[in-house]
Amino acid sequence: MLLRLLEYDVTVRYKPGRMMLASDALSRLPADRGVPVPMNMEVRVDLLHFSPERLEELRRATASDAVLSLVRRIIVDGWPDRRCQLNPQIRDYWSVRDSLVIDDGVILKGNAAVIPKLLRAWYIDKLHDGHQGRVKMELRAKDAVYWPGMRNDIESKVNACQPCQFTRPANDCMELTPDHQHPVPQGPWQDVSTDLFYYNSHNYILVVDHYSSYVFVYKLTGTTSRGVIEILMQLFAEHGSPTTLYSDNGPQFDSREFANFAARFEFRHTTSSPLHPQSNGIAERQVVKDLLKRSNGNDAFYKGLRSLRSTPLDAHLPSPAEMLLGRKVDTLPRRACGGQPNHREQLERRREQRLNFNAHFQRHTPVRAFDVGDPVLVRNARANEWQPATVVDKHHTPASYIVQPKPAREVNPPETSDGETATEDRMHTPPAWRREAMPLRRTAQMIRPDPVRTRSGRISRPPERLQY
Repeated sequence: MLLRLLEYDVTVRYKPGRMMLASDALSRLPADRGVPVPMNMEVRVDLLHFSPERLEELRRATASDAVLSLVRRIIVDGWPDRRCQLNPQIRDYWSVRDSLVIDDGVILKGNAAVIPKLLRAWYIDKLHDGHQGRVKMELRAKDAVYWPGMRNDIESKVNACQPCQFTRPANDCMELTPDHQHPVPQGPWQDVSTDLFYYNSHNYILVVDHYSSYVFVYKLTGTTSRGVIEILMQLFAEHGSPTTLYSDNGPQFDSREFANFAARFEFRHTTSSPLHPQSNGIAERQVVKDLLKRSNGNDAFYKGLRSLRSTPLDAHLPSPAEMLLGRKVDTLPRRACGGQPNHREQLERRREQRLNFNAHFQRHTPVRAFDVGDPVLVRNARANEWQPATVVDKHHTPASYIVQPKPAREVNPPETSDGETATEDRMHTPPAWRREAMPLRRTAQMIRPDPVRTRSGRISRPPERLQY
C-alpha cells in the first residue's frame, strides 16, 4: 500500500480511535473479484394436523366469527399501547397478544389453534373423550386449542357430565401409595408392571410401563397362567421383552409355567404382595376401572383409552405415547412438531415427580417395618377376614415378610406395644389408613344411659339432630 501511495502527496495526521467511526475501513487490500458470500436460509413450515374437512370448517368459522375477525385485523395492523384502547369485544386477547399469529387463515396462539365460538362445544366434547377430569383436559388442550374462558368451560363440562358425577370417588381423591420399591428406569419399556382385575363379569389384565405410564388393557378369557402368558407373548412380540416384570404373587404368576415363560423370553420376574396392587406401582388400575364404568360401550372405552395415552402426564412431561412410542397420538388438531423426545430430560423430570410424590405421601402415611417375632394380622382371601400371625422371616422382595398363622383356637388377635396391628399378607405392610380399617374381633359394647323421665312420667327424648 505504501508503494501505491508514492504518487500522492499525503499528509498523515493522528486521529484517536474513539473518534474514528470506521477505523479499519482503509487498512485492508480489497480483493480483485468479488467472492460469493453463502447465505443461510431458514425455512419454517407450520402444519396443522387437521383433516381437510375440519381445517376448511375452522377457516370458515374463523372468517365468519365477528370477534376473531377483529382479532385478525388487529394482528395485521398492530396492537395499541394500552388495553383500554382496544375494542371491548377483543380485550380478552390482550394478555396473549404477543403469541397470536395468523397461519393459513387460522389464528394460532403458539402451537394452539384459536377456536371460534361456533366450534367450541365440539372441541370441549373432544377434550372430554374418556371422561377425563379437569386437569387432564387442560393438559390435552394446552398445545392444541385455545379460547378465552376455556378453563371455565372445561370445569362446567366436567360438572355437568352425569357418568363422571355418578362414578366420582367419595373423598374426590385417589388412594396414594409410594412407589419407593421401584426406581425410575433409564428409558421406556425396561420395567413394567402387570395386574389382573375383574369388572362387569369380565377379567382384564393391565400392563403399565414404569417410564412412560403407558397403559395396555386386554380382556382375558380365563385367569390361568396360560391365558396370561398368551397375552404377554403377544405384547412382547410387538414391543420386545422388558428387563423386569413386576406382578403380585397370584397363582397365575407363581406357577412353574410362568417361570419357564420368563426364562424363555429373558426377563426378570419380581413378585410383591398378593391382593395388594399398590405394591406393583400400578396407580392406573383404578383409572382404567373408572374408565370402564363411565363407558357405555367398547367404542367409548377405547376412545377413552386413546385419550388417556395421549394426555400429557403433567405440565412438564409429554404424553405416555410420546415417551414410549416417540410420536404424538393425535386426538385433537395440533401443529406438527418434529424431533425425538429428550429421554434424559424426561428421566430427570420423572425422578423429580417421584420424589415429590413420595415425600407428600410419607408426610401423611409413614411406612412401617417389622421384625422377626412381631405379631401381625394377615388377610385370608378365601375367608374374607383378618387372622392373627407372627413374622418369622423377611422376604427378599421389598417390604415383604414371611408369616406363620396362629392356631384357629386363639380368638383375639395380638396387638403390638403401641396398640397397632400389622400387615396384610405374608408380603406387604399395609398403610396406616388400611390399618385403621382392620376389623378386630374384640369389640366394645356401647353403654347407653337410662332414659330420663319427666315428673308426669313421660320419657324425655333429645331431638333427632342430637342423636347418634
